[in-house]
Amino acid sequence: MRQLTFGAVVLIGIVGAAAGPVRAAPAHAGPATDRVSVSSAGRQANGMSAEQAISADGRYIAFESDASDLVAGDTNRSTDVFVQDRRTGRTSRVSVANNGGRGSGGGYPAISADGRFVAFVSYSAELVPGDTNGVADIFVHDRRAGNTSRVSAGNAISFYPDISADGRYVTFLSDASDLVPGDTNDMTDVFVRDRRTGTTRRLNVSATGSQADNISSSAAISADGRRVTFASAASNLVPDDTNGIEDVFVRDLGAAAPTRISVSSAGAQANAWAAAPTISANGRYVTFSSTATNLTPGHDDQTWDVFVRDLRTGTTTWVSTSDSTSGDSIFSVISADGRYVAFMSNAANLVTGDTNGVDDVFVRDLRAGVTRRVSVSRTGVQSNGESRLPQISADGRSITFCSYASNLVTGDTNGVADVFVHRNAG
Repeated sequence: MRQLTFGAVVLIGIVGAAAGPVRAAPAHAGPATDRVSVSSAGRQANGMSAEQAISADGRYIAFESDASDLVAGDTNRSTDVFVQDRRTGRTSRVSVANNGGRGSGGGYPAISADGRFVAFVSYSAELVPGDTNGVADIFVHDRRAGNTSRVSAGNAISFYPDISADGRYVTFLSDASDLVPGDTNDMTDVFVRDRRTGTTRRLNVSATGSQADNISSSAAISADGRRVTFASAASNLVPDDTNGIEDVFVRDLGAAAPTRISVSSAGAQANAWAAAPTISANGRYVTFSSTATNLTPGHDDQTWDVFVRDLRTGTTTWVSTSDSTSGDSIFSVISADGRYVAFMSNAANLVTGDTNGVDDVFVRDLRAGVTRRVSVSRTGVQSNGESRLPQISADGRSITFCSYASNLVTGDTNGVADVFVHRNAG
């Protein structure tokens, strides 16, 4: 459900409670933009904040931050994972050990629908007993029980997790060769861990069980954990994959093999890269970015654009459309029912008055056919810095993003990237 990275690497560089009363987030009747990466007392972060994830109802926002002043006792000098409760205004650190002891960092959070479980990546050996592999692992913190468990325990790094709505399933990427038997391809693979049964499956294999012959990336999971979408440069996962580039696939856990979905409505394979997929909570829609010119009519400019594939009807739709965009649109996420798609773009012609010359975050209402810019202040002033990496709530009305802008909220003087949430009216 959450948006991850573009290809095998991140293309974009932004890659206890503080003293004072706990402050509830203010309620607003109309659209509003608020800063999330603050302490419980509302103090701004003294370090940059970037990747985020949002619960289904928009109440809980998980984010990574280098800041040391968001909670008391943060002295590890590492990036940590935090959760802000938008209802109470409380910010807490979740990249911690079972006993509440600090770890030595964490990042790339994903959050369950109700905000109880937070998955993240960490190199820390202090989060769980017996962590001696010396590489990045995937962990899940249970905010209700206060404990942290390890999802991956491989002989190489694991990264970029996503989590199902109930927290049972966690999908992730890994370079490890010992998570499942017979993993000898020496490639980054896609896995899913069933936390209830304690079993791990590799998903990027063909119907005959053949291992992927190239790397895979950017995994995301549906709310029920049934479907996982990912990108892969492998040519042997499905028949007739002859384009020699990265494609987007969906694996139904009840099926024997993935299905390639970065194709046109007529089924033609993409003639250029497709990457960075996400999946709607209901598992019906997959968004992805591509430079292909043959996925939909009218898209022939070879810029990166955002598309949606309807798995039920087999149709592909161009989302970041304005006849011909003037820039690249990437990193998309989609609401639970597939109506709203948020994405980042440096195009200047998606909305009127876009003159800031930087990456902005937009949301497209596919039902109404309307695109709005959401990386703006409460009064609608456009940002004076780049805004990136959106996430979206189930109803599509709350969109989080990180931004270097200093004019989205009052009092933003820290000079680093912060995490914001924009709440639509209605």
